[in-house]
Amino acid sequence: MSIKSPDDPRVRRTRKLLQQSLNALLAEKEWNDISVQDIAVRAEVNRATFYAHFEDKYALLSYSIQEQFRDALNRRSAHWVTFSPENVRLLILVAYEFLSAFVGHCVPGKAQNMEEQSAIFISLQTQFYDRVLIWLTSTARVEKKPEVTAMAVSWAIFGTVLQWTRSERRLDANTAADEILARVLPMLAPYLSEAGVR
Repeated sequence: MSIKSPDDPRVRRTRKLLQQSLNALLAEKEWNDISVQDIAVRAEVNRATFYAHFEDKYALLSYSIQEQFRDALNRRSAHWVTFSPENVRLLILVAYEFLSAFVGHCVPGKAQNMEEQSAIFISLQTQFYDRVLIWLTSTARVEKKPEVTAMAVSWAIFGTVLQWTRSERRLDANTAADEILARVLPMLAPYLSEAGVR
């Protein structure tokens, strides 16, 4: 069964139903206790429909996290897709707030949450990498190897944010964003210069 374009309203509606179903189930039970069948029943679709949209529950979780994170960025600025120091800071700020809320919701190290946490962390780091790479390739010449810079910047953001949000003595989000931005801007400076941004 093939699905239509992700922009098709029916596809968006079905994915939204599955996302809402997963979120409701996560409020009721542990990740390991949730099955694809549970998600499909809650969304009032059959398993074949679920699998037409997502490979497994991890793919749905990843999609859900990406959508939530994108929504958080959109609430802050409609122009966050433009490459600028301000928008790199915005990405860091929203990442800090997003991960702070997530870490506060989960019990770190609890066995039942480890797979869920790993899936969420991988999804977020991948999203940071994809966003930074899009910014860099929109301005970069091929020989600059933007993939390496995007990897370094995305891991610097993700790793630092994750470490600070798990710390007992947390920085406030704005201070954290400023601190991390000061560390990643030197890596981004050649690309910002090429884009005509100072």
